[in-house]
Amino acid sequence: MKDRPAVVMGLGPSGLFLVRQLRRITENIFAIGRNDDVGMFSRYINRKKRYYAQTEDTVFAALEKIGREEGARPLVYLCSDQYLTMLINAKRGPREVCELAGTDLDTLGKINNKAQINRYCAENGILIPETEEMAAFCAKEDKAFPVIVKWKEKDLEARNNPVGKTLVCRDEEQFARLLSELETSWVTPEMLLVQPFIPGDNGSQYSVGGYYKDGEPLAFVTVRQPRQFPQGISAQVYSADGGICEKAERIAFDLAKRFRFSGFLETEFKADENTGAVYLLDVNPRPWGWVSILGAVYEDFYKVLENKRPESPKQNAIWTSPVRNALSSKNPANAETEQKALLYKKAADIADSKDRLPGLMLYFMALKKKLKR
Repeated sequence: MKDRPAVVMGLGPSGLFLVRQLRRITENIFAIGRNDDVGMFSRYINRKKRYYAQTEDTVFAALEKIGREEGARPLVYLCSDQYLTMLINAKRGPREVCELAGTDLDTLGKINNKAQINRYCAENGILIPETEEMAAFCAKEDKAFPVIVKWKEKDLEARNNPVGKTLVCRDEEQFARLLSELETSWVTPEMLLVQPFIPGDNGSQYSVGGYYKDGEPLAFVTVRQPRQFPQGISAQVYSADGGICEKAERIAFDLAKRFRFSGFLETEFKADENTGAVYLLDVNPRPWGWVSILGAVYEDFYKVLENKRPESPKQNAIWTSPVRNALSSKNPANAETEQKALLYKKAADIADSKDRLPGLMLYFMALKKKLKR
């Protein structure tokens, strides 16, 4: 591993965290990302090892060049839905130019396709909200609200769209407004799914995030997700336990075992505030936005990248995105953070005293975007 080229693909906050973990076991780290990926500025990535690529052709060209110059097929860590979707839909087989760290691409494709994973869960007794194609929902004469609108798959380009990550339509008027906006957008109803909205605010939302080997968790944390901005993107999460968490963990571990999953996996849940039933909302087979909490929960988390369990004791931790948390008061679905959680060990997001430039560049790029408007 120390000599083999490791390629982190997708250098947002999750990719940045992975780079900072990988540097504990290797210095041969390459990055493939977008122009606005803050992780591209990490001190742990040599400037000559940074590749800006957003299309299938440029990504494959970068991987071929790395393999040619290093004399070995690079080991690729996928850290964004967009790059994952690109490789799944690629005309060429990624095996020609690289090896994926963890689970094979066929399994990743099954999990990443929301319609497929929903069918799988329904067939295997895992409780999920009823899911419909948006076109089928639109054809109904008697529509029940509220509903939540989700993507089937994600596009590499972070283009403006009327849905965001998810969109809650509380009544028919809001849904009609969305349909009107779609008529002038690049987004089509065929790209979207519709589910009934489960009663409860974000204090009822939980997630299990971990690193697995052949279906067994090497390290994991279960968190509560009370603060989000925009809705669907975490602003603050913290370690949680109790009955709902235990139910979520059983489902997450069973899912990983059924797929014999290896690598990073996040499973998101919501408990119905009226019935207490726990629903699986989403499955992400790659590092997620608040993944850096694992570095606070386990001081030697990096050992999982060598397929070892951390030896350090597990700790309670809290992760906060400063910018999103500051804006989260605008989201009426948010809940209060428990006071005890404020005393938990704080996880680094982007800011790091030993790797300062990504944190500085975050604000520089935000200012640059604002000036362009």
